Formats: sequence, structure tokens, C-alpha cells
Amino acid sequence: MNIQSAERPVAEQAVATNLSAPAPHRPTLEEGFSPNDLGLSESEVNAVVDANWSHWFDTSELDRHVEWNVEDSLQDGLAEKWNIDGPALVEKLKALTTEQQDALVAEIKRRRAAVA
Repeated sequence: MNIQSAERPVAEQAVATNLSAPAPHRPTLEEGFSPNDLGLSESEVNAVVDANWSHWFDTSELDRHVEWNVEDSLQDGLAEKWNIDGPALVEKLKALTTEQQDALVAEIKRRRAAVA
């Protein structure tokens, strides 16, 4: 294949992790997301989305930036804007599991895409 070719090479077979069977599929919260799944009110989710509106989420990072952005935005009146208890929201975000963080980040991205 030359550099100008429109064809792309295709992998012969998937690479297995741990040189054994592929990792088992774990269900995520991303499909059918509800703020109640995370113990958050709709106002709290709106505040999280607002605080993270311009944040670029890298798929490889631990998304602790969500809670940090919310905590930083509290100084700018985020809690008053959304009529929430800001420090309590930060504590809820700190307690999220990795799967819950992934679902929340997916929801932030979904809501941004709906506006764009």
C-alpha cells in the first residue's frame, strides 16, 4: 500500500489484555442516565454542567477536574445561581465511583452537544 492509497490496514485480530481472554464487559451508567443514579438533583447536575462547560475531557484522565471546576466556580456564585448547597455538591462529587464519574462526564458532553 502506498501513502496515497485510500485503503487503511485492518488489524488481523483484537489484542487481548493479560494475554488471556478479553476483559469482561461491565455495564455503565452512561445509557439511560438519570441524576438520581448519582444522588444528584437536576439543579446540581445543571451546576456541574455549567462549571465544566468549557472543560475538555481527555478520555485517559481521571475526571477529578469535574469536582475541581465546581469548587472553583463556587467562588463565582455557582451555588447561588443554581440554588444549591455548593460544598455538599463537591462532597457528593468526591464520593463518586469511576463508573459514576464516567456517566457524569458523558452527560456533560451530551448536554453540550445538544446546544451546539
